[in-house]
Amino acid sequence: MPVKHYFYFNQNHSDRWNGGKLDKEKWEELRNDSEDTVFSISESMSDYEKSCLEATEHQEAAAIMTEEIKANNWQNRRIISMGAGTGKLEWHLKQQNPQLHVECTDYVRSSMDRLKKVFPALDDAYEFDMIEGDYSALATDSVLVFHRLSNEFDPDQWRTVFSKMKEGGVKDIIYTPCEALTPILALREMLVHIKNRLLGRRDTFCGWMYSEKELLNIFAIGGYVVRKSRNLHRTKIYFLQRQ
Repeated sequence: MPVKHYFYFNQNHSDRWNGGKLDKEKWEELRNDSEDTVFSISESMSDYEKSCLEATEHQEAAAIMTEEIKANNWQNRRIISMGAGTGKLEWHLKQQNPQLHVECTDYVRSSMDRLKKVFPALDDAYEFDMIEGDYSALATDSVLVFHRLSNEFDPDQWRTVFSKMKEGGVKDIIYTPCEALTPILALREMLVHIKNRLLGRRDTFCGWMYSEKELLNIFAIGGYVVRKSRNLHRTKIYFLQRQ
């Protein structure tokens, strides 16, 4: 079964939040943080581009996706990234494929507004709620990208998302989960959480960690089959197709 995932951001965030649960308001605070962190979107274009260039794993993921986009003749599709956050993966997609149509979505509107200012090559960026949103509006000539979002929702919520995508007519999905859960990783998560509490750190509940078997089950129940997968460090990029 999935394991709860906690993260200690820093004293300015997690301690002030008294731990708590990562929600829309907290994400907005992180994305607009004036400090340069892996979670924030830089205010200047030069600083933003520098942070993207340093994101080498995003660059590798974009290269793999580019190969599959070309192999499947998806160059004329809308590549819509769900929960894009800082947009670093999408920046690399546009660097590697300037002609590719790339859109970013997130449920924090201010993040998308800031992203458009520092990432002018982006074709569009807008607010979209993955649980409540209308996927039929995204389904036409598109490929939906979910990059490292698996922690965001519990199993029932993910089943809802996949069910709504299928009902909305979404055909193709590129899904990269966070690090796949293993017994060793589950133990590490528990020990880090206990250590933080012993040190007086109020780490924040950030969602759920899944094993590969659990994710494959969610895909299948939602009506999607894994057409292909590619390795990416301690995870995989799954190329899903509606059954």
